[in-house]
Amino acid sequence: MSFNSVVIIDCLSEEETTGLHLYNDLRDLNIPAEEFHVSRTVVCSMDEIVDLLQEVERHCRSESDMRPILHFEAHGNKHGFSILGGDAPQSAEWKTLAPLLRSVNAATEYNLGVFLVTSQRMV
Repeated sequence: MSFNSVVIIDCLSEEETTGLHLYNDLRDLNIPAEEFHVSRTVVCSMDEIVDLLQEVERHCRSESDMRPILHFEAHGNKHGFSILGGDAPQSAEWKTLAPLLRSVNAATEYNLGVFLVTSQRMV
């Protein structure tokens, strides 16, 4: 497996800044952008997660040859996790995310890395 980017998908509220800290720490490594890319997207809805994962899939299939690690920052439970960035909390269920992640995995020729940093907190 080889990776050339980290995509931080931040589902936490504005007060919770672990995704931002991770982004800053990775960016501060000073790895040239042509070798390794770091991005952070704050999402406020499941629709935004779907759009982002579809965009990542397109990049993986394009000439950019993106091979990402997807890093989710969220509060989770056995059914999925909460999206807290919007006006009202939303749920992202594992069963909804699984086919999206499978598509991205196929686009990377099965080189996708996924980190789910989720607590067992109920929101």
